[in-house]
Amino acid sequence: HHIKKRYEANKIYTFVGSILVAVNPFQGLPIYSKGHIDDIRAKTAANEAASPHVFTTAGTAYHFLEDTNLPQSVLISGESGAGKTETAKKVLEFIAEVAKGKSAGPDDVSIQDQILRSNPVLESFGNAKTLRNDNSSRFGKWMEVNFDSSYKIIGSRIVSYLLEKIRVVAPGEGERNYHVFYMLLAGGPSHETWADLMLEGMPADTFHFLNQSSCIAVQKRNEVAEWDDMMHAMDVLSFSKDDQSSLLKILAGIMLLGNIEFEPVDPDEEPVQYRVSTPEILGKACALMGLET
Repeated sequence: HHIKKRYEANKIYTFVGSILVAVNPFQGLPIYSKGHIDDIRAKTAANEAASPHVFTTAGTAYHFLEDTNLPQSVLISGESGAGKTETAKKVLEFIAEVAKGKSAGPDDVSIQDQILRSNPVLESFGNAKTLRNDNSSRFGKWMEVNFDSSYKIIGSRIVSYLLEKIRVVAPGEGERNYHVFYMLLAGGPSHETWADLMLEGMPADTFHFLNQSSCIAVQKRNEVAEWDDMMHAMDVLSFSKDDQSSLLKILAGIMLLGNIEFEPVDPDEEPVQYRVSTPEILGKACALMGLET
């Protein structure tokens, strides 16, 4: 009842002891500015009471790190659509702001920027539309942030696990495959290596791995903008041009693999033997993946 009343007053966060309960508002709220970060950081650093907020949880963990010099953890859990992905982003946003080190130069990318820019890549390859959530993470994630003796960020490690692999070949009815496939087809034609991907003239609904679920587009999702964001993030994360090109070729190859068809050599023969009836598609897929046909 208390959580419901707070939510109706646009207060989406409620403390139950030390546990922060968040109710997804499914809209942007003006409660995540740098001013909010600075205010909550000042209160948690001084052991003063702060309002229920994801920044308060992050600030408390960071304060205990400084105070005890011991590792701290923030566990984010909830059902699909509860807002776990966005909450994790806000925790990282707070930590990246309060624990940022000095920039090495105007052309250098800071570690905290790299940590924040990892999200577009992870979400592109690991998130998909489900019946309950248009941007559902289909994998678990452990993110470790490392600090120096001054409690400034010096590194990070991300471990993903339990990726829903079956979605690649058989997304559920009304759901989609992973975002990155649709992003590639929408934003890829402007990329310098597009001609090498052999996808010219093939929209999303021509690929078996994408069209079997009867869901291609997602409202309020701009695939071209998401593509640009992902490619920029790869640059920030120091993905080499060769690695980026290889990733795109693998994605194109996977989509083409789903369009390979087979036919019986002799329907009357037992056991029935099959051969590829779409050798051109097979050849393209193999070429993209560096395999011999």
